Amino acid sequence: MKQVFLYVLAITLLGTTLTSCLGDTKSSYEGTSEFGVIKISEDGVKYLIPQSGVPLTWNGISKYNAGDAMLASYKVSNLQSGILNAEYVSPIEEFPLGNHRQISRSTVDTTVTGNPDRFKAFTTRFYSGNSTFSDKWLFRYSVSVKEGQTSNVQFYYDDSKQKDQNGANLPQNTAIVDVRLDITGTPNSGAQAVTKENNIVVDFRLLRNWLRPSNLDEDPVVRIWLRYHTESNKDRPYWASNAGGFVYSKDDN
Repeated sequence: MKQVFLYVLAITLLGTTLTSCLGDTKSSYEGTSEFGVIKISEDGVKYLIPQSGVPLTWNGISKYNAGDAMLASYKVSNLQSGILNAEYVSPIEEFPLGNHRQISRSTVDTTVTGNPDRFKAFTTRFYSGNSTFSDKWLFRYSVSVKEGQTSNVQFYYDDSKQKDQNGANLPQNTAIVDVRLDITGTPNSGAQAVTKENNIVVDFRLLRNWLRPSNLDEDPVVRIWLRYHTESNKDRPYWASNAGGFVYSKDDN
């Protein structure tokens, strides 16, 4: 199993710090509400790679499939190289592989009139610059909906709209991902709007491939900006610059 954790970016988004299992002098480690992805090692062992970078397994892991993701708390002891047996793993929220959002490479309407449904808030909760987490990114958003309505979030990469707020070219190795909110369903009679918050996992493996620079000699980083519409921005989209990124390496060739 290839254990490379040097390029994990923005790892403190959930309030924890990356800790490699290699060379750690602590006898134990407890992770709280960490994002992680289920993977299978080269010798067939199923394990969870959480954002601490400590690969672990436990008795209940057999019910999960490779690619599933979760927020979980856990404890491991006797830190050393290899996959560790956790004392416990307590899943907080599970994200089955089949529910992960995909990104489309297509034209998207970014105008105010074309986006009547708007986020109250939208944030990146976790991402990794390298592919340790299979390019699964965790986002959290809040919306105002009424009983009977549901929210759907879609992600787009539109080649024709890769410009900044002023219509100028983007900085080198920068790309914009458009995030669109669609609220569907008929509100129940007399229903009042309430704020709901949701976590979603997006599979950005295709995006990594689309944005792959031609020259990887200097391990380039491609920065991701997000563009979406919010309730507080009435006349134009909101731009979240440096919302994440991809690290590329010549060793990937």
